[in-house]
Order: sequence, then C-alpha cells, then structure tokens
Amino acid sequence: MDSVFSDFCLSRHNRSDAPQLVKHLSNPSIANNLKNPPFPYTEADAKKWYDFLDNEKESRPRTARFRWTIRQCSSSELMGDVSLEELDEPGTYRLGYWLAEDYWGKGIMSNAVAQALNMAREHVSKIVANVKEENWGSRRVLEKNGFKYIGNDVALKEEEVFGMWKFELEIK
Repeated sequence: MDSVFSDFCLSRHNRSDAPQLVKHLSNPSIANNLKNPPFPYTEADAKKWYDFLDNEKESRPRTARFRWTIRQCSSSELMGDVSLEELDEPGTYRLGYWLAEDYWGKGIMSNAVAQALNMAREHVSKIVANVKEENWGSRRVLEKNGFKYIGNDVALKEEEVFGMWKFELEIK
C-alpha cells in the first residue's frame, strides 16, 4: 500500500497553514474545479477564510464541527479539505472538498470523505454535493461513498457559467 495513502488524517484548521493553503488554491488545476475561492488565491483570501471559520465557531457551532483539513500525519503537511456545511433545510448539509494535486488518484479523498461522513452520520439526514462537469475524479469520490447522481445544474464563478453534476446521499 502507498505510504501516503495510509499516512493521512483529518484535523482542525490552523492559521499556520495559510502558506500551504495559498499554494494549493492558487493551482489552476484545483481552482478550476472549485466554485467559491477566488483565483489566484492570496494571503488576504486565506486570512478571510480563517476569520470566517473563527466567526462560524461562534455563530454556527453545528456547522463548524464538520470542517476538517486533510493532512499527511507524519509531516502535518496540508493536503486538502473536507467540509459539511449546514443548509437551511434541517439535517441537510452540503459536502465540499479539495485535494492537493500531488495526491490525486491515490484514494485519499474517497477515504477522507468516508471518515467525514462517519463522524457526522448521527447529526445529518441528507448530504448534497455538486461537482463540476467533467471532473470525473470527484464524481468517483462521491459514487464510492454511496452518493446518487440526481441531475445537472449550472453555476457561476467570476462571470463564467459552467455545468455541475448534482449528487445526494440520504443518511438512514
């Protein structure tokens, strides 16, 4: 088994990760698949993100507990993010995630999502996720974790319209 595959863990966000966050989210291969973060991603953007997380801990503690970084355990290097954000419908959350390009195709994200789902399972009734069309790797992550494809949608990022695949997972 690949040592990187077995050497990852979920942990809490830390402001000291800002330089790694900027590096990864400034990678066009990652940024092109994400709807919200600006591109290029800057230190100021990272500060806003950590300020948002700090505020969320106070204003929406139920959501805040479902936000994790993905780290290489042996080095504490930031590898990615997996989050569940509470939506207006009680018990319904939106799944979001990204992974540093060096770790793509190793099964890390599929396993990180599985861990996140297990930690949130007793608090969540439904999870929705949107994946940019043609992002087959992310689609496969969702399918491996039991999500069902439910249709297409469109999204807007910086005045660009693009297609999205919509997925859903009912938690029993």
